[in-house]
Amino acid sequence: MSIVTLSSASVYHALTLLGLWLVAKIVSRAYISPLWKIPGPIINSFTNIPLKYNIVRGQYHTYALHLHAMYGEVVRVGYNQVSVSNLAELRRILSTHEFRKGESYDKVRILPPSTLSATDPAINKTRRRQLGNTYSLPSIRLYEDAVLRHGVLSLMRSWDSAIAEIESRNAKAQDGQKTLVNFYYSFHGMAFDVIGTLGFGKSFGIVDSGNTKPIDAAYKTLTLGVLKATLPFGNKIHWIFRDLNEARNYTVRNARMAIEQRRTDISSAKASYVNRVYYKDILQRLVDARDPFTGEPLGMGSLTAEISLMLLAGAGTVTYALSWTLMYLLYNREVYCTLKRHLRTEFPDKNEAIRYDAAKTKLPYLTAVIYESMRMHTVVSNYMPRRVPDVGGAHLLDGEYFLPPGTEIDISLGACHRNPSIWKDPNTFNPERFMGPDAEERIKDVLWFSSGVRICVGRHLALMEIYSTLANILRRYDIELPDSPASNYATLISYASKCFSSYGALVYDILLISLVWAVTVIVQRSFFSPLCKIPGPFVNSFTNIPLNHSTTKGTYHKYVQRLHEKYGEIVRVGHNQVSISNLAELKRILSTHDFPKGSLYENMVLPATTIVTTDPELNKIRRRQLGNQYSMPCVRSYEDKILEHGVLSLMQLWDSRMKQVPGGQKVKANVNFYLEFHSMSFDIISVLGFGKSFNILHTGDTTMIERVRKTNTIEVVQSSLPFGEYTHKLFRDLNNARRELRSISKATVLARKGKNNPSHVDILQRLVNARDPLSGKHIDLESMTDEVLLLLIVGTDTTSNTLSWTTLYLLYYPDVYERLKREVRSTFTDKGATIRYDMARAKLPYLTAVVYESMRLHTIVSGYLPRRVPDSGAHVMDDKYFLPQGTEVCISLYPCHRNKMIWKNPNKFDPERFMGPDAEDRIRDVLAFSSGVRICVGRSLALVELFTTLANLIHKYDFALPDDMVGRYASVDDIPGEAFFNYAPKVPKKDCCVVVSPAN
Repeated sequence: MSIVTLSSASVYHALTLLGLWLVAKIVSRAYISPLWKIPGPIINSFTNIPLKYNIVRGQYHTYALHLHAMYGEVVRVGYNQVSVSNLAELRRILSTHEFRKGESYDKVRILPPSTLSATDPAINKTRRRQLGNTYSLPSIRLYEDAVLRHGVLSLMRSWDSAIAEIESRNAKAQDGQKTLVNFYYSFHGMAFDVIGTLGFGKSFGIVDSGNTKPIDAAYKTLTLGVLKATLPFGNKIHWIFRDLNEARNYTVRNARMAIEQRRTDISSAKASYVNRVYYKDILQRLVDARDPFTGEPLGMGSLTAEISLMLLAGAGTVTYALSWTLMYLLYNREVYCTLKRHLRTEFPDKNEAIRYDAAKTKLPYLTAVIYESMRMHTVVSNYMPRRVPDVGGAHLLDGEYFLPPGTEIDISLGACHRNPSIWKDPNTFNPERFMGPDAEERIKDVLWFSSGVRICVGRHLALMEIYSTLANILRRYDIELPDSPASNYATLISYASKCFSSYGALVYDILLISLVWAVTVIVQRSFFSPLCKIPGPFVNSFTNIPLNHSTTKGTYHKYVQRLHEKYGEIVRVGHNQVSISNLAELKRILSTHDFPKGSLYENMVLPATTIVTTDPELNKIRRRQLGNQYSMPCVRSYEDKILEHGVLSLMQLWDSRMKQVPGGQKVKANVNFYLEFHSMSFDIISVLGFGKSFNILHTGDTTMIERVRKTNTIEVVQSSLPFGEYTHKLFRDLNNARRELRSISKATVLARKGKNNPSHVDILQRLVNARDPLSGKHIDLESMTDEVLLLLIVGTDTTSNTLSWTTLYLLYYPDVYERLKREVRSTFTDKGATIRYDMARAKLPYLTAVVYESMRLHTIVSGYLPRRVPDSGAHVMDDKYFLPQGTEVCISLYPCHRNKMIWKNPNKFDPERFMGPDAEDRIRDVLAFSSGVRICVGRSLALVELFTTLANLIHKYDFALPDDMVGRYASVDDIPGEAFFNYAPKVPKKDCCVVVSPAN
C-alpha cells in the first residue's frame, strides 16, 4: 500500500489531531493569552477572520467604531491585536519611535521603504532628514501658484464650461443656469493634476481631458497593497493579480520617467533649470535632497517610492476630505448658508482667487467646517497598527491593561474622533465645537494627519488644497442636492447597519475567505516554496499534520523510515521540514554550531540546559563549565558506585528471587527486565546526581519514575502540540510532577552547596565545583538545578531502553546469544568476579559488536530532532538541493542507521558487521549519541552502564523466553515500539519478560 494512502483510522486520527489543535489554539488565545482581560467579541480572541474580513470589505472603520461603542476605549480586534480610541493613549503611542509600525506595513509594501511605509525608525529618521523642508509650510507656499493653477482654478474652468454648455443649449436661459456635476470625480482629477504638476514635472491633465488612467492605476496599486497585507501569503501570491500588478508597474514607470526626465533636463543645463524658475516643485527638491549628516542623496528606488507615495497617499486623502466636507454642507443647509455668508462677505470679488493664508486667517468658520468634517470622517480610518516594544511591553489606561511585546495596537482614529468621553454628541455634525475660545486645542485633538514622530509630512500641502478649493468654489458657486437624493442617503445608512445583522452572509464570507486562504497556502507551499524540488508525499508539502500526527503517536521513526525507503536520502516531511538519512550530510550538519537546534527544543521544559539549549554560545559556556565531569576518566572514578547501585544491586535482587523458588524445581525466576533496568538506571543516576540512591530496585517505589514519565509527557505536549507553551498548563497532574521533580533537584543542590565537601566523588559535586575556565564563572543555582534534573530525565530512559532492546535481540537471536555467552564465560572464568568496563571493552569484542548493532537498529533517540538552517541557507546532497534560511532539517538517525547505501542488509541484526578490520570506522558510523559539537555529554556514563550490566548478567545468568512469549513475534522489529524522545517498547509489561537462571 502506498504511504500516502490514508486509512479510515488515519483520517480519524488526523481529524482528531486537527480538532485538538483547534481547541488548543482557541483555549490558549482566548483564556491563557496575556490579552484575555481585554474586552471584545469572543471570536476575536482566537482568530483574525473578522478583522481581515472587514479590512478587505473596506468596512474596518465602521466595525472598529461599533466595537468601541460596545466595549470601551480598548477592545480586542484580533488574537494579537487591540484597538485603542483613547486620545491620550494614542498621542503617547504616536509620540515615540518605540511603538514601531506593525507588520502590515511590511506586507502592504508595493514600493521600497518610504517616509510613510518604513517600519524601521532609523530609515524613517534618515528619510525625513533627506527630505528636509521639502514639505514645510514655507516650501509649500512656493508651490501655491501651481496648486491653484492646476487645482481649483482648473476645476472652476471645467465647471464654468459645463454651465456655459447648458446655457448655449437653452437660448432662454437666465444667469444662474444649473448643471449637474459629480464633485467626487472632479476633485479626484484635480488632486491628481496637482500631484502630477508638483511630483511628476507636469500635470496629468485629467480635469481637461477626462483621461482617468493615472487614477485607475493608483487605486489598483492600493488594492494590490491591501490584498498583499490581508490575504494569507499575500506577499507571495500577489503575482496572480495580473491587472493590479500592471497598474502598479504603470505608476512606478511614470515616476521613474519623471525622475529620469528631470535629471536629463538638469544635465543639459537648461536656462529654466539654471534660473530655478520652472523647477519650483517637489520633484526638484527630492532630486536635490541630501542627508544633512551624511550628505547622502536619495537613490532611484527611494525617489521612485517617495514620488509614487505622493500620488497614492496624497491625491486620495485630499479628494476624500473635500468630498465628505461638501456632502456635509449639502445635507446641513444651515451650516452651508452660514459658511457661504462668511465667504462672500470677506471675499466679494469672484474673479480674485482666494489663497490659503487668507482663507485660514479670515475664515474661522471654514476652518471649523473642515476640521469637523475631518473629525466625523477621518480619511485614514483603516487598520494602522503599531507594535508594542520588545522590552517591557506596555500598560494602557493607567495600568488597567498590559500588552505583552509584539502585540499590535490599532490607531483607531475614527473611533477616537467619535469617542463620547472626548466629544459631546460625537455623531452630530457641529462645526461650532471648533469656534469657541478653546478652538485651537480642539483642533489639536483631531489626529487626521496622525501625530508625533510619524506625523504626515504632506499635511501642509493637503490643507492648502482643501482650503483653497472649498473657499473658491463656495464663493463662486451655489450648490444644492439634485432631485430626490434622500433615497440614496437612506440606502447608504441601511447598508451600513446591515453589515452587522446579516450573519448568514458573514458566515458565507468567512467560509469563502477560509477556502481561499487554504487554497493559497497549498499552492504557495507546494509549488512556489524553495523546497518544492525535494521529494515526498504531496500532502507534506503544505501541511505538518502527518508529521505532528506521527510524532504525537510515537511512530515518527517508522513513518520517516518508510518515506526514505520510497523517496531516497532526503525527503520533505513538512511544509518547512526535511529529513535526511545520508550519513555524510548528517555528520556535516552535526559538526558545526552553524545549524542550531530547531524550534522543538525551544518549547521544551528545560530550554537552557546543555542538551536542550538552541543557543550555541550558551552551549559552549555550559560545556566549558561542566568541563570533564562526564569524560571517561571522571566516569571511571564513579565506576564503583555505578556497579554497586547498578548491576550488582540488580543481581542481588535476582538472586533473592531465585532462592525463594520452592525446592524440587530448577532455580529460576521470571523477571521483567524493562522495569528493572529502569529502576537500576534511576538508582545509579540518583547516587551520582542526587547524592543518594532512590533504592527503587529493592523498595519497588516507582514514584520518581512516574514523575519523570509525566515530565517527559509534558515535554511532548509543550514541544509538539500547537501553542504547547500555553496548553501544557491545562495538564495539572503532569505539571505538578514536573514541579515536584524540580523542587527535589533544587533542594539537592542547595543541600550539597551548604555542605560543600569536595571529597564527594559524584557528578553533583563536580557540578557544584564547576566553573568556566575562561571567565571563572560558576554555574548559577537555577542552571545547576536544571542540569541535575536533566541528568535524571535523559540519563535514565536512554540507558534502560538500550539495555531492553539489546536483551530482546539476544532472546530472539539464540545464535548471537550463545556466541556472546561463550565469549564472556571463556574470558572470565571466575563466576564470582565483577567485570568492569575497561575489561569488557578490551576483552569482549563481540559484546561491543552486539551493543552497537542493537543501538544501530533501535536508535534510542529516534524522534523528531530538528536543526535549523543558517541565515545563508544550505546546499545538501552534493549541492543537488538548496535549503533556505529557517528550514528545519531532521536528524533522522533511525533511517540513517537502516540506510541501504551505508549498511548491507540494513534491517538484519548482524553483529558481525562490527567485527572486521574496519570495526572502529563502523562504530563511528553509529550516531546513537549524536556527533560533532553537540554530541551527548553523558555518552561515557551510558557506555559504562551498558557494558558492565550486560557483561555481568550474561556472565552470571542464563536467559530464556517465557513459554507464553515463544512464537509471539517473528523478530524484534515486530515488537511494538514508540519513540517520543526515546525509542522504547510500547507494551513492556507484556513484551519484556525473561526467565533467568544461574549460569551453567
